[in-house]
Amino acid sequence: MKRSAILVLVLCLVAMTAIGCSNGGNAGQKNAALDYPTKEITVIVPWNAGGANDVAARQLQPIFKEMFDVDLVIKNVAGGSSAVGITEAINAKADGYTVGFATSTYVGLAAEGSVSSDLEGDFENICLVMEDPIAIVAKAGAYEDLNAFIEDARQRPGETVVAMSNTFGTAPVYMTLLQEVADIDTNLVCFDSGSRCVTEVLGGHVEVSCSNYGDFVAQVEAGEIEVLALMTQERSDVLPDVPTILECGYDVFGAGYIRQMSFMMAPKGLDPEVKEVLSKMFQDACQSDAYQAFAKERSFSSPGTIGSELDEIVAEVYNGLKLAYDKYFVE
Repeated sequence: MKRSAILVLVLCLVAMTAIGCSNGGNAGQKNAALDYPTKEITVIVPWNAGGANDVAARQLQPIFKEMFDVDLVIKNVAGGSSAVGITEAINAKADGYTVGFATSTYVGLAAEGSVSSDLEGDFENICLVMEDPIAIVAKAGAYEDLNAFIEDARQRPGETVVAMSNTFGTAPVYMTLLQEVADIDTNLVCFDSGSRCVTEVLGGHVEVSCSNYGDFVAQVEAGEIEVLALMTQERSDVLPDVPTILECGYDVFGAGYIRQMSFMMAPKGLDPEVKEVLSKMFQDACQSDAYQAFAKERSFSSPGTIGSELDEIVAEVYNGLKLAYDKYFVE
């Protein structure tokens, strides 16, 4: 064989090897050997269009297109406090082309038995997209700090009112535990939305509210509402100057760290290789500069956690909510 032909053959082999290494080195890229993905991926958002989770899911669309040349199709399936949409996602074909955007709300439904789901047997956890810290807030100037509210509640047992947006879930569980560890008796009143909680606080109808920090962002930034504490174990990057509930002297994590989160899930039975690629794609998208900037603007964190670490987080939230429900919420 002529030297020139040999040289061409060698260069071709080197190029093919480099391409193969590139494909195998990042599970988040489209995998030619696996032949996945080859079409659009449907994201079932179990809430109406325009809500926080819907907006967060749609923000991933241009990022997926730019990073992976993959279209994300958002499908809103509202109803049953997210149960309708997540049930549709669970029952979809386990091929990697349908995922659901589940939240702690659905995990709470499973914990209280409102849906017949054991989580682990029903779906695969794909990626942790959002964490929204639970905040205790008051009208600006009402209390110097959380302990001032605690002291007020002790002085007026049964009279102080706490507004919440759910009858069961992360915030109600934490407030129930706070009452126990702080030895206070407050009226826990549930409203139909976070915006209603804002109205109640600003109107002076309740002393404090406990809900997702995202519900109060605009009023906090306007100086109308103050955050007294966050129901977190460590200070949040979203509000680094706000003390945690532990720093205030109250350990409300007897049932575990129950996060307010939103995560991508897929039907059970997903091919492990497809799951790896799908999870890495969502992780890379969440950790991109564009999505991190969006998360900062919206005052939530987007860790992009995947794999066994995510499985442990979902299990901890479920077990904590189940323990709290059985102990405090069953009549």
